[in-house]
Amino acid sequence: MQFRHWFSLGLIVLCFGLGTGRLSAVEVATTLPAGVALIKGLDSPWMLGQGTWGNLSMVTEEGKSLVRVETLKSPKYPWDMALAFKTDSAVKKGDILYAEITARGWGPDRPEAFSEIVFETSPGRKYEKTAPVNLTLTREWRTIKLPLVCPNDYPPGGAQLNLRFGYLPQTVEIKDLQLRNYGTQVQIADLPHTDHTYDGRELSAAWRAAADARIEQLRKGDLEIRVVDATGQPLPNATVTVEMQRHAFRFGASVTAGQFMGKSEDSQRYRKEMARLFNSSSPGLELKWDGWEKNRTQSLELLDFLRAQGLAVRGHNLVWPRWRYLPARLKLGYEERLADPKEGEVKAKAWLRTEVMNHIRDEATACQGKVADWDVVNEAMDNDDLMKLLGPELVGACFSAARQADPKATLVLNEYDVLEGDGANAVREQRVLGWINEIRKAGGPIDALGLQCHFGYSATGPVKVLDILDRLHRESKLPIQITEFDMNVTDERLQADYTRDLLTAAFSSPAVTGFSMWGFWAGDHWLPDAAMYRKDWTPRPSLQEYENLVLKRWWTNTTGTTDATGTYRIRGFLGDYRVQVNVAQGNTEAKMEAKTALKKTGTVLQFELK
Repeated sequence: MQFRHWFSLGLIVLCFGLGTGRLSAVEVATTLPAGVALIKGLDSPWMLGQGTWGNLSMVTEEGKSLVRVETLKSPKYPWDMALAFKTDSAVKKGDILYAEITARGWGPDRPEAFSEIVFETSPGRKYEKTAPVNLTLTREWRTIKLPLVCPNDYPPGGAQLNLRFGYLPQTVEIKDLQLRNYGTQVQIADLPHTDHTYDGRELSAAWRAAADARIEQLRKGDLEIRVVDATGQPLPNATVTVEMQRHAFRFGASVTAGQFMGKSEDSQRYRKEMARLFNSSSPGLELKWDGWEKNRTQSLELLDFLRAQGLAVRGHNLVWPRWRYLPARLKLGYEERLADPKEGEVKAKAWLRTEVMNHIRDEATACQGKVADWDVVNEAMDNDDLMKLLGPELVGACFSAARQADPKATLVLNEYDVLEGDGANAVREQRVLGWINEIRKAGGPIDALGLQCHFGYSATGPVKVLDILDRLHRESKLPIQITEFDMNVTDERLQADYTRDLLTAAFSSPAVTGFSMWGFWAGDHWLPDAAMYRKDWTPRPSLQEYENLVLKRWWTNTTGTTDATGTYRIRGFLGDYRVQVNVAQGNTEAKMEAKTALKKTGTVLQFELK
């Protein structure tokens, strides 16, 4: 789970993620006041990464000056190659701002280029930003119109519009850029804006039929019910009722102990909905290292409580290897030993490594049999303070220690910003694969890859999602879990449609074994706008889409009668079932019932009438 990417310095009232075929300009017939220009057009940028990752130049086309940004090498982070325009005058909290950019782009061997727009504080101030806005550009000029509400007070130069280009090698040209402040002279709805959608959103999109065909093949099996008498003779015309009880595929959500084990009316509703909607759970705080040390008793109680409700548990997480996410005593202890002449660097590092290994063995052993999957290391790509000190082989050692402590748990590397960003994160795909190779090189027994999936308006189309999943699965030879899905937008129809489509893509992918949301109720969610239930428990459209798929379309309940051979056959979704058989005997009726699991290889269940 990453928090650093979602500072809510305010809301972009129309947030945006842009791409080919994903934009339609909505112009409002309103005469706008002049407003105050906050930047000097294209004449006042400063650039990060110039000469290291690429070049910035001014070119002329048809008498018009253009800014050309050439990314020559892929940096570690998109913001390592960026163009920033500082605000020239002060802005106040609540001011209505309007940004407009006309740009185009392409790659050396592809027809598109990527960028990201962020309205943020300038360097030297406490860093805050809005949700990032991804752009997918082509060789055709495109004008993007973005109204927003200023989230805080900023002095002249205190904020900036930042354009990021640190993706694959590419060229982006900008013909026009403006950022204007209308103060309180206009309403946000008065401003022109660019609507957002994503590729494949249409109900007629071709990818849907292929996805449904894969779901039929991958997620269903043949169930055969045989009914015979005491002598083994078939009983035709017996009534058979088949009721699904639980999916084999993992559909889950994160929880917190305070809500799940609480006694309030909200807590009671929370437990009821959690059990109704999901078959898997992820404690959001209680199993992280700091939470475990502070109250391991509560953590273990939560695990027992979840399992008693029929919920499998994803353990999140054993090690999040950045100082800010680790118990404070670790950094303090390391630095004290480092400064002690009797200890020194070698002993300080040895102590730190021992603490990491001891923690993994302690927690994973205590939770053995209670946790089905462990996020052994969380966000190794970017949160690497421990690896900088102890080497990249530490991650493999973490997996080895977890396997030793709990041989049956599925061991997962959990990462973010791989499926996000409209498919622009090919560099991060390779970095994820690099970490998987590091784990294996160190002898670490990795079982699965977790992808978090925290989306804003920059939704990646289902076809691109499927391509990325297939590529990672093929190259890593690992199953994939969607571990922390949410979509933090205020456009509830967009949110509902994307929830539907990402679920469908994941469920149809042979790579994916589970889909977990990072919360489901706004009263217990780090991003309340992303929750399927509002705080007053009224449902958002995303809940209806979830229920229509997981509890209806992908759910098997049916009734029929046995044929002349005493057999009733169905094809149902994999999972647990209750089967009831009624056999008429003159004026009476014999009833039999059994539970069974429908597996991919098929299941045969026989009832014998005594």
